[in-house]
Amino acid sequence: MKEEIKESYIGVGNAGRTPLFEKGVEYTPFGLKPAELSFREGRVLTKEEILNVFGINLSLVSEKSTRANADNALVQYARSTVKPRLTRIEQKLNEKFTPRWGNNNMFLSFDNPVPEDILIGSKVRAESIRTGQITINEARSQLRMPPIKGGDEPLFQQQYMPLSSILAGENLKPTNQTNPSNQPTSSNQNNNGKSVDDVAEELLPLVVRRVQEKTRQKSNS
Repeated sequence: MKEEIKESYIGVGNAGRTPLFEKGVEYTPFGLKPAELSFREGRVLTKEEILNVFGINLSLVSEKSTRANADNALVQYARSTVKPRLTRIEQKLNEKFTPRWGNNNMFLSFDNPVPEDILIGSKVRAESIRTGQITINEARSQLRMPPIKGGDEPLFQQQYMPLSSILAGENLKPTNQTNPSNQPTSSNQNNNGKSVDDVAEELLPLVVRRVQEKTRQKSNS
């Protein structure tokens, strides 16, 4: 009987066939009936319609949703649902309510409900400080932190310099240092730096020591 059932009702070609058994054998169905399947699919559609009415992302209520999907769904919910509704309420209040007080400069505003991406925001502030677009205290004010001493002056990195400026010894000394002898400097000496001869004299012992080390290494090898 098992072989007959297998041959007659199992397989793609036998799908949908009605089983007929001899007297005394009862068939016990398993699985969901077509009506039950359509009812279950209808429940899923009803759930999606209700969530769409309230602007809720399906990732917030799905059992297959991950932590990353849920976090992204919360951001999308705040950006696409909460913020537009707050904007509409804010505009209506500023249109009908605030003019009653007779002050044209007064207005109502909601805080931004969309959470900031902490990593991206930190990188943007760090890059803005590095390039001198904002100061440290301006970045701290964005974070609602008190200012610090010396944080109002822009910072600049002096990473790249022309070769001629390096050979001329520019910026090797503080910019506020002046010529103590008050004598005119030569063409090879900068008013705020060292001359080429001074730089060469300082680097000469290091160069000689390095050449001696290289010579000993070659002789030992």
